[in-house]
Order: sequence, then structure tokens, then C-alpha cells
Amino acid sequence: MTAASQAKPSPETTTINDYTRAMLNLLEDFTEEKTRLEETQSAILNILEDFGGEKKHFEETQRAASKSTIRSCSAIASPDIARGDQRSTKILIG
Repeated sequence: MTAASQAKPSPETTTINDYTRAMLNLLEDFTEEKTRLEETQSAILNILEDFGGEKKHFEETQRAASKSTIRSCSAIASPDIARGDQRSTKILIG
């Protein structure tokens, strides 16, 4: 054997090296994808948490508006106010 033939890797060695490199690339890609999925999961959980807070705020606002509407409707429904009698206004407001 000459020095040139000894420096050249055998086809078997090349195949094993290629296989090893391919497996390492797959593992690296898998790690990167796992990291991206974890970041996406974290972002989705943050969105859901924010949505929960917004929903609670909306429900409280809706309840307050509903109570306000009920109060104003009951005041208008008074027969004296409906006729324009101002005496009843002082009693309801005061």
C-alpha cells in the first residue's frame, strides 16, 4: 500500500462518518425545534393568561353597566318622572 491509499478513508469509514454526521445534525435540529416549541407554548400560555384578565375586566364592566342601566331605568319608570313631575326627582336623587 502506498501513502496515498492509506490517507484515503475506506468507503465503509466514509459511510459511518456520514451516518454519524447525519445523526448529529438530526439531534441538533430536534433540539432547536424543541426550543421553538417551548417558546411557542410559553407565548400561548401568556396570551391565555392575558385573555383571562381581559375577560374578567370585561365581565366586571358589563356588570357595572348593567347595574347602572337598571338604576336609570327604574328611575325613569317612576310614574311621576314619566309625567315630568320634578318633585319625585329630588326624592330619588337626594
